[in-house]
Amino acid sequence: MTLHDTPDLHELSGPELCRHVGEVAVDAFVAFVAAHSTGPVTPDQLGALAERFRSDHALLAERYRTLWTAAGWTRRGADLPDRRAAPLQRLLVDRFAHLLAPAGSSLTELADGTPAIPRAALPGILAAVATMTPGTLWDQARRRCVDIVAGLRMRHGGAFDWEQVEHDAEATELVDDVRMAILPYFADFEKRRRWFITVVDRHQPEHQRPDAAGRPVARQTLLDEAGFDRIFAALYRDLGRRLFDPAGRAALIGRYGSEAVTALARLLERLATGKTRAAAAQAL
Repeated sequence: MTLHDTPDLHELSGPELCRHVGEVAVDAFVAFVAAHSTGPVTPDQLGALAERFRSDHALLAERYRTLWTAAGWTRRGADLPDRRAAPLQRLLVDRFAHLLAPAGSSLTELADGTPAIPRAALPGILAAVATMTPGTLWDQARRRCVDIVAGLRMRHGGAFDWEQVEHDAEATELVDDVRMAILPYFADFEKRRRWFITVVDRHQPEHQRPDAAGRPVARQTLLDEAGFDRIFAALYRDLGRRLFDPAGRAALIGRYGSEAVTALARLLERLATGKTRAAAAQAL
């Protein structure tokens, strides 16, 4: 692989990406030596060239920036709920994972300039959803999703892939059941949003890493109203598509009843404040 080869970085695993970083640096140094020598190179000359190469940060600066971005995407799923132990939680988070800051990154904005949702908010988000889920539905859905994953792993063996869980009809129904079950809590949207944000903040770690100067870092507000709206718009986006499709709407009414579907429509309209119904449907 040469410096000019550009693999699909987002398809590389962590170790493959690290190997690519090394190959890029080695290839760049070989090209640098070739360009700055006219014959055999002594060890002392090679050392001097290496010092010049290391001091010229512009040589690889852009490539390293690209690789760092790719590394963030490679690690994006590193601290999401475990797919095997907590598949229900992972299926829920997957619906808004694109709003999260890359794992291990200090970035506070996404590529489109919108604020990234801190990954430290995930425990509180999931705790709030679990708290709102009525009766034993949360525990039943959670255990059943674990069984579904185990069954798919047994059936497919080494060919198992997480997408099989994402496309499993029963797993999708369980995620729908949870999302539809919590809708009554949003009858008073403003009150529920304030409560949700408070729960998220209360679930952040009591002890956080000190800053570079060794000073303790104050607890921060992990989620604001705009962040809440973006998370829930993403969390319900696929249900919104079904709501605006006649067959999909009929299926939702058949499973959950017209009152629940009306509550879904109200939530989506509230999240799309300032948009017409047609514009909200197009944005879904």
